[in-house]
Amino acid sequence: METVSNRKRIRLSIGILFITLLFCVCIIMGATIFRSINNELYAERCASLNEVSEQIAKTIDTASVAAWNVAEAAFSHMLSSEIESKADIFGYLAEAEKGIYKSDYHLTVVDSQTNYYLANGKTGLWHNVNFLRDSFDARQTFMTTTAFNDDSEHMIFLHRLDTPLTLNDGTRITHTAMLLPTSTYSYAFFASGFDGVADIFVVHSDGQSVYRRNNTEAFSMAANILRVLKNVTFLNGGTYEQLEKSLADPAGKSLEFIYEREKYFVSIAPTDTQDWVVVLVMPTDKLHGAAAGLVSTVLCKTAVIAVVLIFMVATIIYYFISYSNSRILAEQQQQLNIALKNAADEATKANRAKTEFLSHMSHDLRTPLNGIMGMLEIADDSDGVPDDVHQCLSKIRSASRHLYSLINDVLDMSRLESEKADPAEKPFDMRAVTDACCSIIQGFAQQRNVSFNSSIKDFDHPHLTGSELYLRQVLLNVLGNAVKFTNGGGSVSFSAAELSYSDSFACFRFIIEDTGIGMSEEYQQHIFEPFSQEESSMRTGTEGTGLGMVITKKLTDRMGGTIELYSRVNEGSRFTITLPFNIDCSGADMPEEDTLPKKELALNGMRILIAEDNELNLEIAVRILTKAGAQTLTAKNGAECVKIFEQSACRSIDAILMDVMMPVMDGLTAVKIIRSLLREDAALVPVIAMTANAFSDDIRNSKAAGMCEHLSKPINPKILISTLIKYKKQKEQQY
Repeated sequence: METVSNRKRIRLSIGILFITLLFCVCIIMGATIFRSINNELYAERCASLNEVSEQIAKTIDTASVAAWNVAEAAFSHMLSSEIESKADIFGYLAEAEKGIYKSDYHLTVVDSQTNYYLANGKTGLWHNVNFLRDSFDARQTFMTTTAFNDDSEHMIFLHRLDTPLTLNDGTRITHTAMLLPTSTYSYAFFASGFDGVADIFVVHSDGQSVYRRNNTEAFSMAANILRVLKNVTFLNGGTYEQLEKSLADPAGKSLEFIYEREKYFVSIAPTDTQDWVVVLVMPTDKLHGAAAGLVSTVLCKTAVIAVVLIFMVATIIYYFISYSNSRILAEQQQQLNIALKNAADEATKANRAKTEFLSHMSHDLRTPLNGIMGMLEIADDSDGVPDDVHQCLSKIRSASRHLYSLINDVLDMSRLESEKADPAEKPFDMRAVTDACCSIIQGFAQQRNVSFNSSIKDFDHPHLTGSELYLRQVLLNVLGNAVKFTNGGGSVSFSAAELSYSDSFACFRFIIEDTGIGMSEEYQQHIFEPFSQEESSMRTGTEGTGLGMVITKKLTDRMGGTIELYSRVNEGSRFTITLPFNIDCSGADMPEEDTLPKKELALNGMRILIAEDNELNLEIAVRILTKAGAQTLTAKNGAECVKIFEQSACRSIDAILMDVMMPVMDGLTAVKIIRSLLREDAALVPVIAMTANAFSDDIRNSKAAGMCEHLSKPINPKILISTLIKYKKQKEQQY
C-alpha cells in the first residue's frame, strides 16, 4: 500500500510538472509569435505613415511651386511695363487677377512705407513687417491672420524686388505678393488615407506652427508640437533625438509614443521648397487594420490555452483556498468602500459647514464693528468736541482699527486654509501699488518716530496683470511688521526693482530691511507657522494674532513667488520677496486712485435709497449722506426696498445702498427683482452693495446679482461718498 501511495504521489508530481512545463511552453511560443507579429505591424504602420507625410510634403512643394509660377507670371509684365502712378498699380493688379485661372488668388504690392495695395482699390498697413526686411530671403512663404478681404487667414507668397519700382509721386514699390486663402490650400493638409482623423501640423524647423489641422483635439492647444513631443514617452526604443534628426531627412521618420495615457504615432517629413516640416500625428488604434486582427486572433488563442491550463492547475491545487480568500477579500472591500463613502460625506459636510460659518462670522463681526467705527467718525467730526474727548476718540479709533486688522487676519487665514481665496487677475500699475504702500507706511512710521526710506527704480514693464490685492497685502504686511518691531529712532528701508522678463512675464524683487529687534534663529524656523510669536523682552509692546506672516507666505505662494528672510537678534531683519506677473501687452493707462472728497455737500441734489436692517448702521449711513448734502429714503429689508423703488417716479432715485443679509428678503434677491422691473431706470440705477460679507466669492455673487459696486463694512465714509460722486457725474453727463 505504501508503494502504491508513493507511485500515485510520483505520478501526481509528474502530472503537475508536465502541466506546468506545457503551460510555460505555450506562454513562450505565444509571446514569441506575438512579438514577431507586433514588430511587423509596427514596421507596417511606420511605412504607411511615412508615405502619407511624405506625400503631404510633396503636395505642399508642388502647390508652392505652382503658386510661385503664377505669381512670377502675373508680375513679370508689370515690372517691364510703364507703371507711373498708384492708379496704374490698381489697374494692372485688377487686369492681372482676371488672367489667373483661380479666382481666389489675389495680387498685391507693398511700398517702402509698408503700405499694401489690392486690385479692388483697398489699401492698408502690412502687418508682417519682419518679412519685409532685407535680412530675410528675397522669396518668403508664410501664413498670416491679416484679413485682406473676407477671409481672415491667408498663405502669402512674398517676393522682394531686386530694384524697387518708383512711382511719379515718389512711392517706392519694394515687394510683390500673392494672397491665397487657406481654405483653397487646405487640400494639401488632409490625410485622406486615414479618413481625415489625423492631426496635421506644418511647422518651421524649430517647431513654431505655420498651419495645423486638428481632428482628435488631443493636441489642439499645442502652439509648438515639437515641445510637446519632447516630453512624451516613446515606445519600441524610439527617442526624441531620432525624431529631431529626421527634421532634415527627406525620407522622413515615424515613431510611436504615449501621451496622456493614449498611444499615438508621429511621422515627420520636411518639404523641399521652404523651411517647413510636415508633422502627422495619428492615434495608434486608427492604424490597426488587418494586421491588428491577426494579432488579436493569436492573442485570443494563446489566452484561451493559458486560461485553460491555469484553470486546471488552480482547480486541482488551490480551489478551496482561492474560494475562501475571495469571499474574505470581497467582504473587506465592501466594508472599505462603505467607510470611504462615509468619510467623503463627512468631509463634504464639514467643508460646507466651515464655509457657512466663515460667511456668518464675517457678517456678525464686521456689522457691529461698522457701527463702532461709523459712530467714531461722526463723533470726531462733530463741532464743539473738547480736546480730551478727541484724544479718547483717537485712542478708540486706533483700538477699533487694530480689532479690524485682527478680524481680517483670522478670517483671511481661515479662508486660505479652506482654499476659497482666489486671486483676482486684473490689470494694474506696479508704480501706483508701490507708491500707495509707501504713502501708507510713511504715516505709520512717523507715528512711531521711525525713519522710512524707499528706493524704487523705474520699471521697464509697469503695466501688469495679476492680483493687485494680494500684492498690496503682502507688501503692507511685511512693511507694517518692519515698522511695528522697530523702536523709535530706528529706520526701515524699502526697495523695488524689475529683475527680468521673458515672453509675457516680468519678475520683480522687493526688499524690506529694518534696524529693529530682529529674530532668533530658532524662531525664524517657525515664523511662517500659524499663531507663532517670539517671546522676547525686546518686543515693542505691539500685539497681533500671529497670522500676518502666515498669510503673507500663503499669498506669495498663490502668486507663484518666494519670500526669504535674514535676521539677527538686536540687529534687524531683511525680507526679500520675488514675484512674477503677466505683462499687460495692451499698454493701456492704469486707472488712478479715486480722489477722496472732503468738502461738504458733495452729494447735493442726490436722492439715495438705503436698505439696511441694522438700526445703528442705518443711522450712520443716513448721517454721512445727509451731511454730504444727499436726501435719503430708508428700507429695513429687501422687499420694502423693492416696493419703495417701484412706487417712486422714474429716475427720481439716483442710487441704492443695499445690504446683503436682511430679513424678509435679502439684498441679492432684491436687486435681481429691481433689475427685472419694466421701467426705464430699472437697469440703469446704480445699486451699491454695502455689506459685512467681504470675501471674494461674496463680491462675485454681488456683481452676478446686478450690483454695480461692493463696499465692505466697516464703511469708509470718504470712499462711500467718492463712489456716489462717480455715479452722480455719470448721470449728469447722460442728461
